[in-house]
Amino acid sequence: MRHRGHRALGTGVALLAVLGFAGCPDDQVHFHDDLDLVFDFKPFNPAKPPPDELHSPYVVGSVFRMYAFRDHDKMSLKNAWAESANPSVMEIAGRENSDSTHSFDCYADAPGETEITVYRSPSSRTVWGRAQVEVAYPDRVQLTFAGPLFINAPTDEFVVRGPVSVLRDGTASFLVEYFLGGRRLAGNDVLEAQARDAGVQVNVRQTYLFEDREWLQVTPREPGDHLVDLFVAGRPVGTLTVRAVEPEDVAFIELRAERDKAAREGDILAVWALGYDDAGNPIFGIEFDWDLVGNFRTEEGQGDLFKYEYKRREESTLEASYRGQSQQVTIHADDGWVSSTNALGCTVGANGASGGALWLLAGLCGFLLVRRRCGTRGTAG
Repeated sequence: MRHRGHRALGTGVALLAVLGFAGCPDDQVHFHDDLDLVFDFKPFNPAKPPPDELHSPYVVGSVFRMYAFRDHDKMSLKNAWAESANPSVMEIAGRENSDSTHSFDCYADAPGETEITVYRSPSSRTVWGRAQVEVAYPDRVQLTFAGPLFINAPTDEFVVRGPVSVLRDGTASFLVEYFLGGRRLAGNDVLEAQARDAGVQVNVRQTYLFEDREWLQVTPREPGDHLVDLFVAGRPVGTLTVRAVEPEDVAFIELRAERDKAAREGDILAVWALGYDDAGNPIFGIEFDWDLVGNFRTEEGQGDLFKYEYKRREESTLEASYRGQSQQVTIHADDGWVSSTNALGCTVGANGASGGALWLLAGLCGFLLVRRRCGTRGTAG
């Protein structure tokens, strides 16, 4: 009897080991979404998803794609089918399948919670996996000037906490993020912005290629302060004060270079130029003149970014100037090109034919991404 007991115990342990390897029937997929919260100019790659999985809670009105990846190759997701337990909170459409992945568009329609379930097939109730998600209204919008993002620098200094000064007829771009209390809400393409007067132009932009982000661009046309009201799904979430300043208000300029200590040969780095008034407040929307002294043609009034290919053995002086004021910094480069913090799309291109080809590819990818996000709801795949 004792011998039989040991055999039974051994069988039970072996069975538990097998179950542990294979996973429970309803826990054999892991979930990711394509919302990119790391500003690194790299596209979401379904073959190598980030480790942070889902970014719930999501902001009302956002549309994103969710992926269910199989946990082992003993299963196939070729016929998998995802459903939302509460479609009024989050609706699913645009399903696509492969052996290893089931992906689908998610429409965050209303505040609440729902469970996303991936079944073995449309006709089967056998569950491959479940994910709990939440949708919420934001109670505030956080705006951050785009500049530090382009040089991989801390952003807290440029989070908007009051009026923003923008050169009259200049354009400034701000990253849009949503919060409910202390929680960040994931998702984009939901902001509405309305200027209270005609003295400022307002544009809300959504970028999908490389960086899935939402941006607010403002261009003051008339002197003075201008109020811009911000809404999500018809609800007010904040007001931005845009202060138009004149060229003579620029008291000094500053150059901020991307750190190159860990740079590798051929990396693309950037230097960002910024103007200030007498009180030390930043003035956005300035287009500077640039000169890589001795090696570069002078570019007048082209933008506030200078990009270059890092070359460890080269050393040059880069100068930015505006209305007789100038600032210099030493960089490891022998050439470069002028860009802008308002250039929010793909930045992989450089000078020459190869850059043009990359831009063509970027345009095609962007078109395909926009087509996906604008797809019709309720389709099977």
